[in-house]
Amino acid sequence: FPSHDRYNSPSDIIDLPLLDSEFIKNTVWVDENSDGNWTVYRKGINYQYDREVIKASSTEFGSAVAYTPRIGYLFSDAGSGDVYRYVLNGLTEEYDNIQTLSGGSSFGYQVLIVNNTIFVSEPTSGTPRVYVYYVNDSILSDDIITYQSPISAPGGVTDWGSSLSASS
Repeated sequence: FPSHDRYNSPSDIIDLPLLDSEFIKNTVWVDENSDGNWTVYRKGINYQYDREVIKASSTEFGSAVAYTPRIGYLFSDAGSGDVYRYVLNGLTEEYDNIQTLSGGSSFGYQVLIVNNTIFVSEPTSGTPRVYVYYVNDSILSDDIITYQSPISAPGGVTDWGSSLSASS
């Protein structure tokens, strides 16, 4: 945590970002009444175990993960070239695989969601590409569908799709 920030109450620390050492409880000093007498609190993990999603036939399941409440979870298996879409089933309280996107070798190396647009990279195939999809947000379907033709690496670029970034 930044050493120069002053926290006035314990409730101020709940939304502080976790650090790289997120599984280690961090110590936070709070000056509750600005008199210079600091109280020490421990900041713990902001989340807890809920459910486990397992793909038995996978080689690298979870090599990239992305989530939004609208789309659900996208888990990639870059080894098999698949990206799986999972949503929580309200009746069974389990995550169901409702859609699979497939590509070539390393498809799903990186997965990024921005609003209803999904980017999936395939950086180590013979022709590295970035695929762009969107959610068909209609009454009939909310399937993920292709938005445009895959974007191929420009000439001379050797690490195309090894990382992804976009803004909304």
